[in-house]
Amino acid sequence: KLDSLFNSARASSISLASPFTVLPIVLLGALPFLVGRKHTIPIILTATTFELVILAATANPAVSWSEILTPPDTVSALPANVLNKQARILSLGQPGDTGQYFTNPETRADNKQRREQRRLLTPLSHTMFNIPGIEWPASLALANHAEQVDRVRDAENLRLLNRQLAEQLNIGVVLTRAGDKIKIHNLTPAPRASTDGQTIYLAISPTKTKIIVDSTAPASLIVHDSFYPGWRAYVDGQLVPISKADSIFRAVKLSKGKHIVDMIYVPAALYTGMAISAIALVLCFAVIYKKRV
Repeated sequence: KLDSLFNSARASSISLASPFTVLPIVLLGALPFLVGRKHTIPIILTATTFELVILAATANPAVSWSEILTPPDTVSALPANVLNKQARILSLGQPGDTGQYFTNPETRADNKQRREQRRLLTPLSHTMFNIPGIEWPASLALANHAEQVDRVRDAENLRLLNRQLAEQLNIGVVLTRAGDKIKIHNLTPAPRASTDGQTIYLAISPTKTKIIVDSTAPASLIVHDSFYPGWRAYVDGQLVPISKADSIFRAVKLSKGKHIVDMIYVPAALYTGMAISAIALVLCFAVIYKKRV
């Protein structure tokens, strides 16, 4: 992992060949000589504006808005179970580094590569079109998820290793690059929500899911959606324990009969942070008001 980290740093670390890198360094070096001078603020604002223009030109592909907003041809070719969110997508492409868009011009993806990545529906690309994937960008990588996906694919040779496991993980389609074309491999995935009885999965939003279950015996409902602290499960309106399934998915135990299962994401840390921020904001306004009075 350390070797991989250093190789990534060498490939996409800060480069003095990029004006995006040079400008802040020059500005910081000149700052001591600018402080207290007549035109300090206009100079800093002008340099900051120039840097933002460079950032916008560097980060965004030079293509038309119509092309950006129009789904790639691969979207329309996806199987129905992926398009209706009952199965997931796995893209087998060269891993990218977001930093490459902003640093070394020699390693930054050009427009052709970006178009290819978009057609391959790599992470972030497929989310633009509300298509569920099985993996996430590096910034959102979860250890258990990465381990499961690595058992499915050969990341170096960009091929599927274990079709059976892929189907167990609710992967309905695998996308690979074949020359200038994108090849679509359809699988037969396990249901996104499964139990011994009849199950209807209704994804209402990324933070709320409703599942209708009719079981002829006590059963465990396995939902092929990410398990993460903060998820809560309600069976017929009653809060019930939620556990891990296959180390990355969610599961709840059900009694015999027909039930409505609601899963809602309520991250305690987020709401705690919002409450602290709100209190701090009120205190700031109180201090400002007191000083004015």
